[in-house]
Amino acid sequence: MPKGENGICVVEQRLALLGGRHRAEILKGLVAGDVHFNELKRLTGASANTLTRTLRALQERGLLTSYREGTWGRNFYRLTEKGHEAVALLDQLALL
Repeated sequence: MPKGENGICVVEQRLALLGGRHRAEILKGLVAGDVHFNELKRLTGASANTLTRTLRALQERGLLTSYREGTWGRNFYRLTEKGHEAVALLDQLALL
């Protein structure tokens, strides 16, 4: 398997990224379109702090983006192209 710059297998790194708690649920929940923070919270059952950290980690890795809507700053999230590719990978792994 190919090694990354740090000498760790790239495949293992990618699986670790997708395998964190709530990450697959979040990604799958965004497949149909933009989702509000509170909807993701209900979907995953995660606390607000945990969800915020997880969403930030997924954003930093380029799997999703966020935007604010309205005067109260409601946060919505959406998958990037890379995020859609990650969901396709999760679907393939589910078939194994």
